[in-house]
Order: sequence, then C-alpha cells, then structure tokens
Amino acid sequence: MGNNKGIKLIKRDGEFIWYSHRWVKELIKIAANRVLIDISKEEVDTLEKKFEEDMRYGFYCLEEKFNSIISSRGDYPFITITFGISRDKYAIMASRAAIYIRKQGHGKEGHKQPVLFPKLVFFI
Repeated sequence: MGNNKGIKLIKRDGEFIWYSHRWVKELIKIAANRVLIDISKEEVDTLEKKFEEDMRYGFYCLEEKFNSIISSRGDYPFITITFGISRDKYAIMASRAAIYIRKQGHGKEGHKQPVLFPKLVFFI
C-alpha cells in the first residue's frame, strides 16, 4: 500500500514576493528603456495590473495542471495551498489572484465548473 499523504504547498504567497518584486522591476525597466525616460505612476500601475493578470493566468494554469493529473487508480493527488500570512503588496495580489480564479471556475464561458484541487487554506 502506498503512502497517500498528499502534497502541501505552504505559504505560497511568501514565495511569490521575491519573484514578484523582480518581475515588476523588470517590467518597469523594459518600459523605461522603450521610452528612454522615467515612467509615471500611472504607467507603473498599468504594469502592475498586467502583472496581476499574469499571476491570475499562472494560478489558473496551476489549477488546470493539478486537476488533470490522475493516477492509474483514477484518483487525484490531494494538494493543499496555504496563503494569507504575508502582508507584502505582491503576496496580497497573489492571494487575490488565487481566490479570484477559484471563484471563476474552469471551462468555457457560460459552462464554468468548480475544481477540486488544490484545496486553498487562507490564514487570517
């Protein structure tokens, strides 16, 4: 008999912080190089909105992958993601993206279905 304890991805929002800061700085650098001047606050906000869309797409892809992995016995791996501890701007953005994607469901517009995994555990 196998060991079926599942997978726990603990404090994912905390891990996203480091990558998020680097990615947004890179987007700002690319934008500044295109126009060869400092970019405005509005342009930074636009880049952060783009980044939030990227985060939503990334979480959607994670959920899609987790829910398409089926074992030879026909069951799904039990996956849990915990978040909500960090107060960094990008960690909060990651938490919102996860909740938004879960609320939307998967599938074509008008035929969206809720997904089983990963289980989301939000700490307050």
